[in-house]
Amino acid sequence: MISNKVDIWSLGVIFYEILFGKQPFGLSGTQDLFLNQKIDNKWDIEIESGVCISTFAKDFIQKCLKVDVDKRLDPFSAINHPYFNSEFDLNELA
Repeated sequence: MISNKVDIWSLGVIFYEILFGKQPFGLSGTQDLFLNQKIDNKWDIEIESGVCISTFAKDFIQKCLKVDVDKRLDPFSAINHPYFNSEFDLNELA
């Protein structure tokens, strides 16, 4: 069943593309090939260490792009995520 968490997935994809300039998934083939592959937790996004974004941003993107829908942020949790609601020190950037 499709829920509003599909929109959270899309938000995660958009944030990822803005920050990294590439798609988070499916770079090695066509969309059909990607969609026909078995989707499981191996698709959970891992953000490389050494990338200069805050830990809040990394956490937000990773939780938006969880393959397991039960582990993905819901809209209320997304808007209340520390990425949007915390003041952070620029020295905290990874």
